[in-house]
Amino acid sequence: MKTITSTQTFPGKWKYHIFSFFILSILCAWFSNTVNGKNHKIDSLKTILKTEQADTSRVKTLYEISRLSYWIADFDSALNYANEALKLSESINFKRAAGDAYNILGAIYMYKGNYPEALKNYTASLKIREYIRDKVGISDSYNNIGNIYYYQQNYEKAQENYFASLKIREELGDKKGMGSSYNNIGNIYSELGDFEQALKNHLSSLKIRQDFDDKQGIASSYLNLGLIHEHQGNYSKALASYFTALKIFEETADKSGIVSSFIDIGMLELKLNNIKSAKTYLGDALMLSIENDSREDIKSSYHGLSMVDSAMGNYLSSLIHFKLYISYRDSLINEENTKQLVQQQMQYEYDKKEVLLKEEQARQLAITEEESKRQKLFLILFAAIALAVAVIAAIVFRSLRITKKQKSIIEEQKHLVEEKQKEVLDSIHYAKRIQQSLLPTEKFIERNLRKFK
Repeated sequence: MKTITSTQTFPGKWKYHIFSFFILSILCAWFSNTVNGKNHKIDSLKTILKTEQADTSRVKTLYEISRLSYWIADFDSALNYANEALKLSESINFKRAAGDAYNILGAIYMYKGNYPEALKNYTASLKIREYIRDKVGISDSYNNIGNIYYYQQNYEKAQENYFASLKIREELGDKKGMGSSYNNIGNIYSELGDFEQALKNHLSSLKIRQDFDDKQGIASSYLNLGLIHEHQGNYSKALASYFTALKIFEETADKSGIVSSFIDIGMLELKLNNIKSAKTYLGDALMLSIENDSREDIKSSYHGLSMVDSAMGNYLSSLIHFKLYISYRDSLINEENTKQLVQQQMQYEYDKKEVLLKEEQARQLAITEEESKRQKLFLILFAAIALAVAVIAAIVFRSLRITKKQKSIIEEQKHLVEEKQKEVLDSIHYAKRIQQSLLPTEKFIERNLRKFK
C-alpha cells in the first residue's frame, strides 16, 4: 500500500501494485531495451571477473553483478553472485564487503517475501557494520530491518528501527538518508491512522529528495502522498500524485515502482467504481508480479482481483483469488494459519451466498405474501361488497314486503270498513222498513182524521 525505502543502491519494496495491459505491452518493449543495456553491463563485468586476480576487486565485481541482477529482477542470479561475494569476502576477512553482501542478500530475500531469511541477513550485516563502526552502514541496516517489521505489520518494532536509523543520519548530517527515514516513518503514521504526522514526514522527505534530484525517491514520496490524499477523500489529488509517481518510475525504468503506481491507481479506480478499468490494471499487475517473482506484489494483485470480482458479482472467481491472496499473505507472515484462514474465508463466502440466497428467498416470500395479502384483500373487499349488496337487497326486499303488507292491510281494512259501512246502512234500511211496517201510513191517518171532522 505504501512505498518504503530500502537504503541501498537498488529499488525499495511496495505493498500494493497494478499495471495497465495496454501500457504493459508498451513498457515491456521499453524495459527490454533497458534490461538489455543492464545485461550488457553485467556481461562486461562477467568478462572482467574472468581476468581479475585480486580478491578484493573480485568481491566488488561480484557484488556489482548481484546488484545489477537484482535491478532487472533476476533474483536467482543476484542471489548466486551475492553468495559468492559473501563467501570470498569472508575468506579474505573483507568485513565491509561481507556487510554489504549480507545487506543485498537481505534485500533479495525481502523482495522474494522470505522475511525470516531477510531479517537474518540484515541482522548479520548490522553486526558486521557495528563491529567496524560503519555508521552509515549501521543506519542503513536499522532502516532495512525496520522494513521487515513493517511488512510483518509489527509497526512498533518498525518505528523503533526507523527512528534509530534517523538519529544516526541526523548525527552524520546525512540528508539523503534522512529523506528515506522520513518517508518510512510517514508510512508508519499512515498505518496508525495519524495522517497529519504522515503528511508532515512525507513532505519533509519529498523536499530533501527534490534537493538531491533523487528521482526514484521523489516518485516514492508522490506515491505515498497520494495514499494520504486518498485516505482523506481527495481522490482527484490522489490520482494526480499516483500519475506523477508513475511518470518518474517510467523515466527511471523502475519496474517495481511502475507496478506499485498502477496498483494504487487500480485500487482507487475500484473505489471510484470503475470496475472494468480496475480489473485490467490488476490483471496486468499480476502478470508482471509473477514475472518479477515478487510475492508481495502477487499477494496484492490477488487481493485486488478478489475485490474486483466480488464487485462484479463473480463470487467463485473472487473466492479463488481471495484464497490465493490468503495463501501468499500467510506465507509472508505466518504460513501455519493459511489453511484455517482459507477455510474461514470459504465459510465466509458460503455464508455470504447463504445470506444472499436467504435474502432472495425472503424477497420472494415477501412478494408472495404481498400478493397473497392483495388476493385476501380483494376477496374480503369482494365479500364485503357482496354482503353489502345482499344487505341492501334484503333491506329493499324487506321494505317492499312491508310496503306490500301494509298495502294489503290497508286494503283489507278498507274492505272491512266498507263492509261495516254496508252493514250499518243495511241495518238502517232494515230498521226503517220495520218502522214503516209498524207505523200507520199517511193515508190511514188522513182517512181517520176525516172521520172525526
